[in-house]
This record gives sequence, C-alpha cells and structure tokens, in this order.
Amino acid sequence: MRLTHLLSRCVLAVALAAVLAPAASSFASIVLVRAGQARSVIVVPPEADRYEKEAADELALHLRRMSGADVPIVTDGAGRDGMARILVGRAATAVVADLGVGRALGERVDEMSSRDGFVTRAGGDVVALAGARPPGTAYAAFDLLERLGCRWFFPGDLGTVVPRRRTVTIEPFETVQRPSFDLRSMWVCGFGGENLNRDDRDAIEKWRHRNRQSYDYEWNAGHNMQDTTAESLAQPEQVDVVARRILADFEREPQRQWYSLGWNDNYCHVSAVQAMGIVHPWYPLPQATDPLVRFYNAVVEKVEPTHPGKKYGFLAYMDYLPAPVTVRPHPSLVPVVAPIEQCPRHVPLGGECWQRDALLEAIRAWCRVSDRVLIYDYEPGFLIDGGVPVPCVTRMRHEYPLWHEAGVRGLYAQVQMTVMNNGPNLYVRQRLAWDIDADVDRAMTEYFGMLFGPAVTHVRKWWNALEHMMHHGRGHQHEDEIMKIVYPIDKVRRLEQHVRAAERRADAEPFRQRVRMIRFSQDNLMLYLQMRKAEDEARFADAAGLAERIWKLREQVEAFNPYFYKIGDLDRTNEHASFLSRGWAKHNASRAALIDGSAGDLVAMTGDAWSFRKDPHDVGVARGWYALDAAPGEWRSMRTSQIWETQGLEDATGRGYDGAGWYLTHVDVPGRFAGRRILLSFAGVYGQMLIWVNGRFVHHRPWNGPWWRIAYHAIEDVDVTMAIETGRRNTLMIRVHNEAEWGGIYRRVFLYAPAE
Repeated sequence: MRLTHLLSRCVLAVALAAVLAPAASSFASIVLVRAGQARSVIVVPPEADRYEKEAADELALHLRRMSGADVPIVTDGAGRDGMARILVGRAATAVVADLGVGRALGERVDEMSSRDGFVTRAGGDVVALAGARPPGTAYAAFDLLERLGCRWFFPGDLGTVVPRRRTVTIEPFETVQRPSFDLRSMWVCGFGGENLNRDDRDAIEKWRHRNRQSYDYEWNAGHNMQDTTAESLAQPEQVDVVARRILADFEREPQRQWYSLGWNDNYCHVSAVQAMGIVHPWYPLPQATDPLVRFYNAVVEKVEPTHPGKKYGFLAYMDYLPAPVTVRPHPSLVPVVAPIEQCPRHVPLGGECWQRDALLEAIRAWCRVSDRVLIYDYEPGFLIDGGVPVPCVTRMRHEYPLWHEAGVRGLYAQVQMTVMNNGPNLYVRQRLAWDIDADVDRAMTEYFGMLFGPAVTHVRKWWNALEHMMHHGRGHQHEDEIMKIVYPIDKVRRLEQHVRAAERRADAEPFRQRVRMIRFSQDNLMLYLQMRKAEDEARFADAAGLAERIWKLREQVEAFNPYFYKIGDLDRTNEHASFLSRGWAKHNASRAALIDGSAGDLVAMTGDAWSFRKDPHDVGVARGWYALDAAPGEWRSMRTSQIWETQGLEDATGRGYDGAGWYLTHVDVPGRFAGRRILLSFAGVYGQMLIWVNGRFVHHRPWNGPWWRIAYHAIEDVDVTMAIETGRRNTLMIRVHNEAEWGGIYRRVFLYAPAE
C-alpha cells in the first residue's frame, strides 16, 4: 500500500499532463455538481456488470444526498460540452487506454489472490475508475466518495456521514490501490436468523462493501468433520471415507473450488502417542495439529488427481492451533488460524502478555509452512462479554501489521454488529484490512469527529478511558468473568461526567441521537458492574433485579437503533441464554431462593475472603492438610468471588498459576438446623475440586474441561449433612486443582437447608 500513498498524495503533474488533455485544464478542479445542478454524467458500459452498476448507483445516490442533484447514468462515453464524465469500469478503460489497471494486481497473483485493487485517475473533465477485477471497480467508487467526504461508520443512516454541499468538486489525482489482505470479510453472527430482517442484512452488506470488505472471495473452513473421531485419524479406511464423500460432492458441484476439512467445534483429543508427546501450549492436552495435517494431506492426495486445483480449508483451533512440527500441509490446504481462547486485551511483543506473544509465534510458524494462511478472528474478542464496551483498536493497530508481515493472506472475523460493544473497532479493522499502513489516528479522529460533532471531545475522553482500562492491568482471561477487573466500578462511575458533558454539547441532530449510544453504553456498563458487585456481596436478589434492568435497557436500545445492540449476538438469538441478561436474572434469582425461605433457608454465608495457600508440588493430600490443624505454612487471603489469577497468581507476562490450591474457612452453624439436610452451594469453580468438612472427606468434583463445559451459571450443591456439626463452628477445606486457563473459586459459597 505504500505505492498507494505515494500516488495518492501528489498530483502527478507530469503523468497527468501527458495523459489528460488539454494540459491547461488538467489541474483545475473537476466540477461534478454546481449550485445543486448536475455538471457531470456517470458512464457505464452498455452491458454493465454487477459491480459497474453498483459503482454507478452508489455514486449517483451519494451525489444526490450531498447536493440534491440527480447525476445521470449513461452508456455513451463521448464527451459532453461543459459536463465532466465519471467513467466506470470498462467504460473507463475504453476511453482512457493507458489507465493501467494491471498496476493494481499486486506482486503475488495466484489462486488465493483477490485481485481487488483499482486505479482511479482524475483530471481535465474526466474521472476514470476501474478495477483489476470487477469488484475493484466498486471499491474505486467508494474510494472516490470517501475523497468527497462520505463515511460509513456503522450500518444504517445514523452511522453514515454524507457532507451537504451544493457544489461538489474533486481535485486532480491518481491513485493505484490494492488490498493488504486478499480476504477481508466478517460473519455477523445471526445472519439469516429471525432477529435479522432483510433490511438489516442489506444494510450490513452495503456497509461492508463500502468499507472495502470482500464481495465474492470464496473460502470455506467450517466445522465439517462430524463423522471423524480422533481415534480414526490414524486409520487408512477413514481417509477413504472422507475422500469418497468429497469426490461425490465435487461430482455434484464441479464448479466448487473450496472444501472444508475443518474439525468439529471442540477439542480434537488425540492420544499422546498420536501427538508424539507434544503438548499444546495453552491447554494441557496432546497437540493435535500433526495428526490432523497428516490426515488432511492423505485425503487431499486421494482427491487431487481427479479434481486438481481445488482448495481445502481447515481451522487451526483450540488444541490444534500451533503449526505442525513434523509435516508440512499439502499445497492445496489452507490453514485458518482461529485464536478462540487467547487473551484479547493486550498487545504482542510488549512483554506483558505471553498469550498474544505465543499466538504471534504460532501464526509465524504457520506462515513458514504455508503461504495460504488466513485468520479467523473474533470481535469483540470476548465471546461472552456482558454486552459492555470492548475497545481493541490499541491491539489491532499493533498486531495486524505483524500478521501481515508474517505472510497472512486474509482476515475473517466473527462479529457482533453491536456498536455499544465495538465503538470504532470495526471501522478501524476494515481500514487496516485494506491498507495495513492506514493512519489509525486519522481514522479515530474521523470516527469521533464526524459522528459526534460538538460532543467529540467528551466522547473521545470517555472511550479513551475505557480503552486504557482494557489494555492495561491484570487479567488475561477471555470471557466476562474478567470484566469487573478490567472495569473497576468506581473508575467507570467517574466517566459519567464525560457522558453528561457530551449530552450537553450535542445540541442538534444527528449528534444528539449518536450520543444516546454513549449514554446507553455507559448505563449498560454500570448496571452490569453493579450486578456483578451484588453477586460478589451475596446480594443475589439485588443482582437478579439489576439483570432485569439490563434486559429492559437493551429492549429500549434495540427499539431505538438495531445496530446499537443485538445484531448478530453470536449464535444467540435471545437474551434467555444462561450467559446473557435473562440468564443472569434466572441464575441470581435461583440462588436467592435457596436462602430466602422460598426454596431453602440460609444456614451460613461464608465470607468472600478465605485463607488460601498454593500447593505447587501437589503434596497437600499426601501430607494430610485436610485434617484439622494439620496444614501448617503460610496462608494468605483469597477472595472467592474472583478467579485466583486476578489476585496475584499470575506473573508479569500474564502466565497464571496452574496446579493445586487450598481454600480454608470457618463457619458457625446454628443449632436450629439440627436434623435438617444441609447443602454446600457453589456457583463457580474452575478446576477439579475435593471437599472436606471438619476433616472429613465429602465430595469430589472432577475436572470438567474448558470453560464452556463448566458452564457460566451452573449451581452445584454438595450434601454435607453427615459432616456438619450444628451448634458449633465448622471448618471447610476445599482443594482446587486447575490444569489450565483460569483457576479457583469465583462465585460466593454458602450453606443452606433445602425447604422441607
């Protein structure tokens, strides 16, 4: 893209003087509209293709919105006295023979190349724009509109900025552009769902294309190996099964160029022998990439002789994210790196986040064994984010150039079209996907300045404060358990001053409506943090009420503007999922019921802070630490409302403690509960759990695997009746052994007697 910058910044006097006659007029402004009257025509070829038509329609639409003028679309490219011509696509190359669209192809032209570049030249009375491939013509039109001041920050009218002017002119220029990434696309999750109507889909598609996202870049790497198990990877007959299926599909669809070999949406769980003892760096499982790639290679080698030139995508994901070390992918394989379980907060190579550093090294390793690597990213990076703002511009502006430098060919994102979450994230993402050298500061200035006008200063301060909290501080986990650490409630409460100041400044439309987005986002964030604080303080009924208020607020937001919140809410089409507001309400209401007399009576609420000690060598059980007064050593305070990593059990690079930890507390059990069943209630424990009461073993909860198997709001009650002694103080000892990711008790623990 540096060529683009060079050609776009200068007038190119010598080139334009030679190409655009008469020379005397080559450097004058080209008038497209004067005093509300069209002074130009848009010329398309007689048999205009889809992209030429879209380019012409978009130019006419936006020129009309800018000036009120109807600039006609014609097929006759002949000059007209006193009228400028905007030559589109093949109409441009027919008239301006030396336009040189081949310059927009780029250096690497292969079957993975998008060839989406374009050339635009303006001088004299001609604006000529054409793509190296048909979609490039549409991108050239959008680029021209951007030069005239148009922006599309998010879908719909409220996210669109079109300057109003009666006279529209363009200065002479020439630009040659080609995208930094061949694939530039996103999946707004929920597309086609009941919560996304045709107008929404059309608006999102237009917004994507106007920001130069890919039109028709075919690729496929979804979860498609439903009938293949980890054990069968080493079986030659399974290779034949998959190969026959692919051959049959290609026979039915001979035009098909891509096929997905993506593994199921889960861990692969190969054996240690299959993995040759290599362990995944994020999760203590045998690394599955080598067995998978060997299997994929064998399948492709069966199909390739009959159907050469096809491409086979597969996800590099979960326990098969690292690149293979003993085998290279077949040249027809396309690895799609999908970093689903990494910290989304910090930047790589900053010395503070080993996960982003390791991800970068994994991507570089893939690019060393394949020149076809794509990225499947997530936006927001927290798959479960509480609907709160998730700024990530700081990370993108540092990380994407490193990915590009490594050799990544494309960026695909699984996104929520939720402006309350994303703010400028998606706009900046698209700028960098097209031009890795894009001026991010300028893009941010455009976003805030054009959208919020007189309120820009305070909106920018509000967002910058959130961005600073997101990218600095402890906590490297990837779901909403970390949000109350990222956003300390007292700091967020102080941001109210900026929101109120923005509301005062936004004294006209559409700025006033856009600032409502900031108001909604601030209120939603505060309600969320208040809910989490109530949970931490064991005020479960209050937490349930706050969750219901979040639900009501989001109904208001969705009614006001569908793009502020909700569009593409991952694969969740309603708020009743356990990890969304109605789920939070149900969870907290059910916990409240266990202790308020309706479903049970509170026996004892344990304190938030328990005594805690690490057991890095796992000697506690052998030494009998669970016995009363048998656990000498240094104990420290540990809250049971947060995972232990955020309480000092991670190093300076964010590497958390994996291993055993012991929790100890004492509770008084009133004598009135004699003869009643007594249960110990948990709502969140990461890791394997052993429980002793008064030195007596009562329960083992095995390790349930990754975070989604443990469940976000699963209540687990353990019957401790036989070990509890009523009318006296009791000792609770809990050993948690965490193998990876997060660790410890993270929701309040209490004893209750179920209703009789």
